[in-house]
Amino acid sequence: QQFKVGVFGSFCANALMSNNSGASQCNPGGATDRASEVPGLAEQDDNGQLGSITVVNGGSVAPEPELTSLKQAHLKLQQAHHSLQKAVKERELRSFLDESSYFSSTKTFGDASLATIAGWMVERTAFELIIVIISAFDVTWEANLSSLVARVVLIALSAVGVPVMDWFMRPESLRNDLMRDQLTLIKRCLPMLYAWSWKNLVAEVFVYLGNTFWKKLVITGVTTAVLIAVESTRCFRRCRLAVEQGGVGDTIFARAVMMLGRTSLAVGFCWNAIASHGVDEVVKHVTGPLFIVMIWVCYYFLVTLLVVNFITYLEGKAEAAKNVVTPVEPARLSVVARLEQAVCRSAMGVVKEALQFVYAWAQLDLVDSIVFVYLLQCKSPASCGYAYNIYFSLIATFAFSRICAMMHKRSFASTREQVSSIIFAKALALNTGWTWAMTCSVATDDAVESEPLVEHLHGYLICTAFVWLCMGVLVHKLEIMKRAWDRACQELEQKQL
Repeated sequence: QQFKVGVFGSFCANALMSNNSGASQCNPGGATDRASEVPGLAEQDDNGQLGSITVVNGGSVAPEPELTSLKQAHLKLQQAHHSLQKAVKERELRSFLDESSYFSSTKTFGDASLATIAGWMVERTAFELIIVIISAFDVTWEANLSSLVARVVLIALSAVGVPVMDWFMRPESLRNDLMRDQLTLIKRCLPMLYAWSWKNLVAEVFVYLGNTFWKKLVITGVTTAVLIAVESTRCFRRCRLAVEQGGVGDTIFARAVMMLGRTSLAVGFCWNAIASHGVDEVVKHVTGPLFIVMIWVCYYFLVTLLVVNFITYLEGKAEAAKNVVTPVEPARLSVVARLEQAVCRSAMGVVKEALQFVYAWAQLDLVDSIVFVYLLQCKSPASCGYAYNIYFSLIATFAFSRICAMMHKRSFASTREQVSSIIFAKALALNTGWTWAMTCSVATDDAVESEPLVEHLHGYLICTAFVWLCMGVLVHKLEIMKRAWDRACQELEQKQL
């Protein structure tokens, strides 16, 4: 109300001092004083100074100091009004940017989860299909050996098929938004299909050779060394750069070589098998659900402490290496020196990714122990039924996405806090996808076993098609919202200009 009164007063002052106005609009009696009838009314001079101003209103002459103070009050009110408008616009801009940032982080979270689910469903269905084809041959296979052979065949097919499909499914030339969004989902699924294939192959090797600690350690060392060696080669670096830049160098061979770096999920699975081996052995001999939760809580705290500190140490080393000025140009270094640098960089990257997967699995094991073992009194998520898994997946999706969105707005005081927040958010996104993958697995197995008219493979094909239909609709809706946000950002930028 004070603001309205002030605006009315400024309006009246402006009407009084206007040269070309009609009747004074602040005169309650409807007086018809004209500017031409006001003797002594003067405007500002060239220097912006007020001249001699007298106003005749109802036969009385207003003193000159009162008009000067009224003019100054009017100018101050105008300045306050402009400041208020500016503050309102800035507040609207901050609110819009916060909403845009929240949607962006939520969409990134959803994309990672959907890609994980899609990759797992396709990999599992392809594995069941290969099992059926292998069983058609008159060859006596051991149960574990047939699964291992099927995993190897799936790896060979994905190593050829995934780069080819990834290269051909480039949606830049498509104008249909629906088709472009579906191709986007497929392109996001292909790397996860490749990663799940390698991870399940390693898990099958563990089962075939026996889940002993030393065999796990040997397999972990071999897979880690192979991945470091691959990423250290010049061929891998050139192919990755060519794919990132696009153009002539973006070929099927370049994508096939770059896809070898997607085996980090398998390496992380190996590292997690080593890290959690002792905890798994202890949990087997503990029957109390509360004590099992305590064990996983202690394990999670220990993993968090070690992983965060070690990754922070690696980040500090990498930052220090960037600031070091070498007396010799990199092109003039010897082959051995350049190879050492490449191996060190790739080793640091592989170790960081492996530790992040170890942290993510530790977080998932902790949540599973609290929800399924302690609250629902189940031995594992797979033994709890699809209903509880669906409830848990829905709650986890909502809670994890909200937590990631809140952490996205935080400012960090140190590198350690930033590293801790980043690996925590990545773990939440991965675990959301893993929980839905477990839900799909339990629901599909239950549907196939409870329906005698549907064969095992046909059940997986039907469930995979249904899941893809649902994810396609969801991805299309998210992309529509993203395009709407992009248009709103462009309009806001134009208004600011």
